[in-house]
Amino acid sequence: MKMPDDEPTNLLNPPGLSGWGYFKTHIGLFYDMGEYGVIYTDTRSPYFVNKVANLDITDGESNYEMADFLRDNWNRDIEGLVKITSIFIGECDALHKALFMRIKNATSVDNTQKAQNVLDLDKEDEILMFRMELLPYLGLNHPDLSKVEMINRVATAAYNIATTTGITLTDLKPANYGFREDGSAAIFDFNIDELDFTPNLKAYKAMISSTALAHGDLKPAFEPYENLY
Repeated sequence: MKMPDDEPTNLLNPPGLSGWGYFKTHIGLFYDMGEYGVIYTDTRSPYFVNKVANLDITDGESNYEMADFLRDNWNRDIEGLVKITSIFIGECDALHKALFMRIKNATSVDNTQKAQNVLDLDKEDEILMFRMELLPYLGLNHPDLSKVEMINRVATAAYNIATTTGITLTDLKPANYGFREDGSAAIFDFNIDELDFTPNLKAYKAMISSTALAHGDLKPAFEPYENLY
């Protein structure tokens, strides 16, 4: 799926943080979910989706850290980071019921409950919402690239984000990145951690390879991935 060159980014990208009303207009039906966030379709374009994450979840700070990162970097056009056109950080009271209804109207009872458990929303919870490009190939699944080529491109994307922003990316599992039609890699979810070393490009290749191996997206290689650090 190729995003049209004439996508009116200036109209979809108001200056600064957007209000919840902007997302109430754009958020469509349930599309997918991850460990800490739910993805909705976009009512205006099939080339974008909207992700919602609860910042007040009790089992970690990863969503808060991602919100802080995106607040500072979403509009910097960082190579390797998924294209984001708008972001909201604030209380969800005005969207609380609508977010659940748009899950219920688009999926099975089982998935509805799972998605509601992922969001775990109360009316006064603080949430992160951002509108991002829809990547046509998730994980290591681009039809025109080898696994090695894809790992190299994701590692380069991670390394570029890290060197541009000064953070260290972890949790680079296949569900957290994808590819555009042209083969360029983009990362849309990760954890921000302090490690006892600063990963170089080779280290990011090792992390991505070992994580893909652990998730069954990569077959074991002759050389242990930990030896690549």
